[in-house]
Amino acid sequence: MNLTKLFAASLCLTAMAASAVELKSDSFESESFSGGWVGPQPSNIVAGTNGVAEANSPINTSDTKVLQLDTGAGTWTNQVGYSFDNTNTPALYIDMLVKFVPSETPPPLGDGVKLAIAVTNDLLVVTKAVGVGVNDWATTATTIDTSLWYRVTVKLEQDVVNYLYYASVTLNGNQPVSVGGEERFEIADSTFYGVLNSIGFQGTGFIDEVVVTTDNPLGGVTVFDITLSFAAGQLSVLVSGTGTNAAPVVPSGTTLDVIAKPFYQIAGTTATNNWTSGGEPNTNGTITVTAEADTEITFTAQPWTSTDPVGGTTSFANAPATNVAAWAIAKGVTELDDNIYNQYLLNIDDATDVPSLLIKSVAVTNTEVTVTVEADGVNFSTINGQVKLMVSPVLGGSSSNITAAVSGEFTATVQADIGTNKFVKAVVE
Repeated sequence: MNLTKLFAASLCLTAMAASAVELKSDSFESESFSGGWVGPQPSNIVAGTNGVAEANSPINTSDTKVLQLDTGAGTWTNQVGYSFDNTNTPALYIDMLVKFVPSETPPPLGDGVKLAIAVTNDLLVVTKAVGVGVNDWATTATTIDTSLWYRVTVKLEQDVVNYLYYASVTLNGNQPVSVGGEERFEIADSTFYGVLNSIGFQGTGFIDEVVVTTDNPLGGVTVFDITLSFAAGQLSVLVSGTGTNAAPVVPSGTTLDVIAKPFYQIAGTTATNNWTSGGEPNTNGTITVTAEADTEITFTAQPWTSTDPVGGTTSFANAPATNVAAWAIAKGVTELDDNIYNQYLLNIDDATDVPSLLIKSVAVTNTEVTVTVEADGVNFSTINGQVKLMVSPVLGGSSSNITAAVSGEFTATVQADIGTNKFVKAVVE
């Protein structure tokens, strides 16, 4: 079962009073487990980073390690023992960073589980009350990218008038999740008593910066959304340091790596921030995007504009970058190698066989030769190479190339002064 699941277990009554203090927290920056976590191994603290800006994280801490889950069928838990005492007890918040691994179907709910969160079919699923004493999974409309880290904040609270217990789920600090059409949904009724015994995780996935507290972690803090706009065929936008694709909407303060696709370069952005490295007109750059209101930031790219040689070790080394980019983008080429250089010269598809260059006629006036040439599918007016005449005074003797004047399209007329040479062959270089 590939699943990362949070659950709030075993709602039962005690008379413990609550105060606004931090009950549990763990950033997993230590090499060993601490803070009351128990359960099946292996659940490993591994080197890694979540890539979430500190302003948008549950804990302001260094970020060099994360918790990698692999609990099998068991559950990795931490005792909380928080009681709702029917007298407007403060709400309880479970705040954490999660990188989900999807399950094909919602997993079975164990005894006492009154809140669980998972991902199936790339959608968030959450448990909610569906009858007296009965909880079941509800599929939300919230799409989850399982390559990304999410801040998941769960609020648990009690309706002291009706003795009902409610939950709400917020992603990334400001994205409420609608569960069955409700952002505040029932998780238990008056047949249950109000103690959160423990939180736990089951299955596989990654966890970081877990906090259980009665202080509202989102209170008074507005994290603005930034909608990212870019042409996916021209740019990749990644959460910096993680190598994962950025979601279409990221919170303000996110650091991004912007990488142009092959044969493109960054052309610009509407972000007000300066690039911390790279940027236009480079092929990559790193930038922290911030906003003081919900906004859209656009990144643009363009084909290579330099006329300098491509360089490198292939046959393309001396070819002008702008010409190579135009051909490669038009033909869908993703990588340059020697095997497709002749296709580039003739401006034909890289998967097409190189046609023979045929001389259709030769006419000589004094020392000037006029040659007509054809090559199947080649328009000589748009080729990237140059038509040249290879000339020699004797058949089979040493030869030299003469740059010729060329006119025409699919049948090209080539003219050049060949001096005393007697033998002519047309080539494209």
